[in-house]
Parts: sequence; C-alpha cells; structure tokens
Amino acid sequence: MTDRERIIACGLTDDEADCWELAATLARKLFELPKLHQMDDHEVAHALHVIQNKLLGRPAYRQYLKLAQGPQHDSQPSNEQEGGEREMTIEAAKRMYEEQLMRLPNVTGVGIGEKAGKPVITVFVTHKVPESALQPQEVVPKTLEGWETNVEEIGVVTAQSQ
Repeated sequence: MTDRERIIACGLTDDEADCWELAATLARKLFELPKLHQMDDHEVAHALHVIQNKLLGRPAYRQYLKLAQGPQHDSQPSNEQEGGEREMTIEAAKRMYEEQLMRLPNVTGVGIGEKAGKPVITVFVTHKVPESALQPQEVVPKTLEGWETNVEEIGVVTAQSQ
C-alpha cells in the first residue's frame, strides 16, 4: 500500500492527499538545502508535522460537522455498501464519534451493544428526553458510519464503595 493509499484510507480526499504529497515533497527539498542554522531541520520537521496534523484532522472534523447536523434519515446508512458490507468497523466508528457524543446532554457513556441480534453503538444517558425537546445538534444520530445507534437510559452513574 502506498503512502497516498494509506492517507486516503484514513479519510482524506484526493485534494487533501495532493496537499499531503506536496508537503512531503517540500519538506524533502528543504532538508536537501544547505543548513544555515542548527535548528533548520527541527523547524522544517515541526512545520511539516503541523501541516500533516491539520490534514489528518479534516476527516474527523467532517464527521463532527455531520454529527452536529443532527440525525440522519437515510433509508440506507451512508457507510453501508451494496451487499451490506461496511467500510468502517463498529469499533472504529465508536472511537470516531465517542468524544462528540459525550458532549451531548445527559450522555454518560458510549459502548458497543446489541439490539435485535445486531451490533449497535450504544449511547448511555442519565434519562431519555423526547427528541422534540432537543435542538437538532443535541439528538443522537440514528446511524454512525452505517452502524445503528441505540440510546439506553441508565440513570446517574456513581462510584460504589467496596
């Protein structure tokens, strides 16, 4: 697998992959220049890491914006391909959205569970609230990367003494 294929597999678009490759080419050429200061290599490496981190954050931010738009009402989940195969594992989808879901009102945890014999991303809440009482960006999406979600009321979680 090439470097370009790996970064596209991480969710970068073709244009973002082009930027990644241009940044790598630029860094390589800068490393080839005569050093004018002992910190040249360090500063070039730092600048490249800033660009790489910015590019690698874009897919996650796209997912954050998608989540902020509220629930999806697709008849077929966006990540499910023909034949029922998904591009992303349920574990990866949970990890991708966990931080954003934990910011929603009443959410106390995110896990992987089962509903009707199928794996789902379970979102644990202190108490369920009617969807009509929530802002669109506060509603747990019906699916995340093609995986159904299930909101489960568990009450307030407290530590128990032994």
